Amino acid sequence: MQEIADQLGKHKSTISRELKRGTTTQIKSKKITYEAYFSETGQAVYEQHRKSFGKPLKLPQVSDFIEYAEQ
Repeated sequence: MQEIADQLGKHKSTISRELKRGTTTQIKSKKITYEAYFSETGQAVYEQHRKSFGKPLKLPQVSDFIEYAEQ
């Protein structure tokens, strides 16, 4: 991982996290499993995690007030 990180100019923990996100278990014939990395999987997991971060919007909680203020 350190060598990959050096070549990309990133920290080794960034590479480690990306590999963890994008690695999935695959099944070969005869039910033999193996681990494989897919960049698309890593990106999808990243985007899903980003959606759940941050504070929830307050607008739905104050919609009555907003409607009142507009009138």
